[in-house]
Amino acid sequence: MLLLLTLGCMARTASHPYEGGTFKIASIFSDNMVIQRDAFVPIWGWGERGTKVTLTASWTKKKYTSTVTDNGEWLVAIPSPEAGGPYSITISASEPSKKGSTDITIDDVMCGEVWICSGQSNMDIPLRGYGFQYVEGAQDAVMDSPQYADRIRIFKINADTTTILHEDCEAHWAKSSPAAAADVSALGYYFARRITNSLGVPVGIIVNAWGGSMIEAWMPRETIREVVDEQTFKVIDSRRNVKDGYPTEVASCYNSRMFPIREYAARGFLWYQGCGNIDDAAYYKDLMTAMAKRWRSDWSDPEAKMPFMFVTIAPYDYGYSQGTKRPLFVEGQLKALETIPNSYAAISETYGMETCIHPPYKQQLADQFALEALSQVYGLDLGICHGYPKPGAINYESGKVTIKFENALGLGGYETREVRGFEVAGNDRVFHPCTGRIQDDGLTVVLDCSDVPSPVAVRYSFHNYVDSNLRSSFGVPVPPFRTDSWE
Repeated sequence: MLLLLTLGCMARTASHPYEGGTFKIASIFSDNMVIQRDAFVPIWGWGERGTKVTLTASWTKKKYTSTVTDNGEWLVAIPSPEAGGPYSITISASEPSKKGSTDITIDDVMCGEVWICSGQSNMDIPLRGYGFQYVEGAQDAVMDSPQYADRIRIFKINADTTTILHEDCEAHWAKSSPAAAADVSALGYYFARRITNSLGVPVGIIVNAWGGSMIEAWMPRETIREVVDEQTFKVIDSRRNVKDGYPTEVASCYNSRMFPIREYAARGFLWYQGCGNIDDAAYYKDLMTAMAKRWRSDWSDPEAKMPFMFVTIAPYDYGYSQGTKRPLFVEGQLKALETIPNSYAAISETYGMETCIHPPYKQQLADQFALEALSQVYGLDLGICHGYPKPGAINYESGKVTIKFENALGLGGYETREVRGFEVAGNDRVFHPCTGRIQDDGLTVVLDCSDVPSPVAVRYSFHNYVDSNLRSSFGVPVPPFRTDSWE
């Protein structure tokens, strides 16, 4: 049984004064939308001060009322119905300066699970791909999309950046269709498809991603100041939309894209970002932790009930294949699992490409998100381990290293027991590539390091791009790791 979410009823802080225009509701409330099940669903908008607002819904006989405040805002929170639909919602407004009432009806409302998908290009890349860059499985997904018209709904935000807070963003919900699916986040769509197929309820995805955006663009200035020193903040604050035209300015995406949808009742967040901040490994963990905390605050979730799931950045050249920027960055990302409550990671280690920063393997990452959600959020017994495989006991012998892995039912190296991506070093701190072999127990890897007679340290997939191949037997990759702490 899922817990009843208590999202909503939080005071909306940025003013949106009524200027004599038409009574309105926020754009995110439109025909075809999905509302979160097991929740109090906040619905809001703007109007003339003193306007009496009455909300009725097709699933209940009860009426819910509110009054427009001095700031020209109103908000009503209603309990959601059983999963399914379609339902309808009608908002009636009796404005003091006008006769009669203004009635707005929202039709074809489904109730199910809502997830917010954000980040940069690897979250943004649609099923149709980027030019010469394709998405694996996209053709089938697009052609099959009509059968999900009542099961997957999409709200895609395309608002521009801004230096001031915006209360609304112009967008609308769309049913799953070839045109809508082809133009939306492949990762988000694949995730929605897995969840609706597994749970049998409608799924809504709010796609809010921008290629090239940096993490600081997705949170307010004060949130960043809380976790970095003044010198670091000056470095971050100096990046004002100068990086190839991508959003880099602090809060520029938060103001126009995240703030307007705050409190829209949702189950949780999916985040795929990091390439733009690859030089910030020293403090990226702190920024991501602060961002997740701020988002949860904006959704009235101080107890962190809304899961925060993220993808580790994929193997790629990053200017020099043998460099170590990427694995060091991934180390920081995974450390955030300790500082962000109710957080989960999808591992991209064997799903990268040396010469393309947008690998096509979005289904595999969506599946990892779905596995985490189904087991940890929805409480299904999947019969597999939660999370990703991790190295446990390591024994060093003459010319050999034995590693026993944990948190997996077994390991797989694709079609072979031979494992690529390992290096070992002796006291001279010089690493040498070596081959590994999965043993009969399925969890132990033995490394042949005859080039290093007395090994003292092991690294796995510890370069920007490595053709590594070690996964769990269920397809979840082993992330980069090292046993040393050398510079």
